[in-house]
Amino acid sequence: MEIKYNDVKKLRDAGLTFAQIGKILGIHKGVAYRILKKGAGYSEKVGNKKSMRKREVFPIWEIKGIDTKLLYQEIPSLVARWCAILNLPYLAQLELTDYILDFLYSRSPEYWKQFRNPRGFIFARARKTVVNWASHLNLETKRTIEEKAGLPRWIGAENRLKSTANPN
Repeated sequence: MEIKYNDVKKLRDAGLTFAQIGKILGIHKGVAYRILKKGAGYSEKVGNKKSMRKREVFPIWEIKGIDTKLLYQEIPSLVARWCAILNLPYLAQLELTDYILDFLYSRSPEYWKQFRNPRGFIFARARKTVVNWASHLNLETKRTIEEKAGLPRWIGAENRLKSTANPN
């Protein structure tokens, strides 16, 4: 379903709140606000995300070099270290770990074939996720993360793509 700017604008001009507009159109109030904020001519497709329960999950631990120790000990430990440097709350650490694991499990087997060193990619992706999650922080804080919580040099050196295309 596609929601157009004019649909939201008419309802907003009628004096409705974004929550009321959302209920009428079957969208979240934040989506209604975003559509109105983008301006005339903007439209947004809604209801096209896959349900978390309906999507396929790939058993990533079947890939050579990736094991459960990496997924459930090493990645959470690294995220905890980076979060400690950033003074992020424990809840942020849990959210980030969950997000990273969800990302890894939702990639297809074809996705993993492009990497010579999937383990190195996983570490780099985890680090990038934590740094970008804290994107509201200033540049100096980001440099601190990269310097103090950076990955060992050998991981970065081996993390080369087989192809130059990087889908994410």
